Amino acid sequence: MAMLDLEGILSDVLGNMSAEDMLQILQNGGLRELLGQVISAIMAVAAPMLLLCSIPALIYGIALCFFGVRIYRVLLVIQSVIIGGCTGSFLMIFIYTLCRTAGGNYPKAGGIIGWGIFGFLLIGALCGLAAWFLYMVFLFLQSFGIGFSIGFGGFIMIRMVAILQKVMTAVANGGQGAAGIPGMILTSCGVGIGIGVLLGLVLGVLTCIFAKWLVMGTTAFKGGQKVGTTLALLVFVAHGTYGVYQIVSIVLSILLIGGGFAVQFLMDKKNPCNIGRKSTNGGVDMQQGQYRQPGQYGSQGYGQQPQYAQQMQAQPQMIQQPVEPKKCKLIGLDGMYKGFDFDIDRNTALGRDTNRCNIIFPDSCAGVSKVQCELKLNPETGAVSIEDKFSTYGTSVNGVKLEKGAVRFLNPGDVIMFGENNVFKIEY
Repeated sequence: MAMLDLEGILSDVLGNMSAEDMLQILQNGGLRELLGQVISAIMAVAAPMLLLCSIPALIYGIALCFFGVRIYRVLLVIQSVIIGGCTGSFLMIFIYTLCRTAGGNYPKAGGIIGWGIFGFLLIGALCGLAAWFLYMVFLFLQSFGIGFSIGFGGFIMIRMVAILQKVMTAVANGGQGAAGIPGMILTSCGVGIGIGVLLGLVLGVLTCIFAKWLVMGTTAFKGGQKVGTTLALLVFVAHGTYGVYQIVSIVLSILLIGGGFAVQFLMDKKNPCNIGRKSTNGGVDMQQGQYRQPGQYGSQGYGQQPQYAQQMQAQPQMIQQPVEPKKCKLIGLDGMYKGFDFDIDRNTALGRDTNRCNIIFPDSCAGVSKVQCELKLNPETGAVSIEDKFSTYGTSVNGVKLEKGAVRFLNPGDVIMFGENNVFKIEY
């Protein structure tokens, strides 16, 4: 595939245009038209190559636009692995080359390749692990980068016309007034950096507070923009007009951004997911203080590998005379129902079976059986008991594992734990 002859393209577009002619174009607001001609000429030559390279971008953009909130954490890890791996590879090659040169030896091709691969795997793996376990930190940094790019880039683009006008004026006047151009550039860069840092901090903090909604918005924006520009490239290849390409790109991007956000919002409303917590073992699709009836919803979600550990001091004594409550609640302390409370009915089952359980966990929720345990409220005495329903990994009360099928009465403050950090407390 032939390389682009940028010099020839610029020569065809600009011709023998003098500095005075360029200054006249700038003063008459023709910079956009001039840039459009240059870009049209470049894209006319590069369009087939760009179209071929845009096929992966199209697939990535569709996934990001419509499923971004579901796959964003994985994509963040992949990006961290790639960026960190490339950085590590460069550093290892640089250190290897430096050490070989300091010893009076030339770097070997095998050493460069080996150390490059080692650096990519080592640093890439560390960055990927950090992105997974320090998800919100990386999310903040990425949002900060987006905000900084928008603030800095936008301000520089606004100032670019004024800087170009001053440069062309200086060229036309034989260099007079050129002394102030470096200061103008430095001042613009300084102000742009300040605006970028401020906007980045604001966007980063907002991302941490409203993580889910901003992830939906940013993924829909990035994905919609990628898909819109890629599809508009097809129109450009067919018609060869940069103006049409711009219009189609903008219209398609706006429609896809809005549609992508709407699709993600509706999917999350049907099966919510939690962003910003380590645990991604499923979405909470209940309103606080309510629980679903068996069979009302399907069980869906995303899980992690089980991590089981006793986190409480054992309290082996059995309770013979339970307190008789007027009303009993089950309060979520940790896990996917953290912060939720449920009124305990006469029979309240917890587990993955949508037809037999009232408080339902997704199939991928680690360590939770189809019917994990059942809470029973005696309407006459007000006493509450718990029974482990022969679960695979067991149910614990105050750190003591219940015998399978055994019934135990509960008192206020008793803590129930099962699966991967699913912790509840009894309150009357």
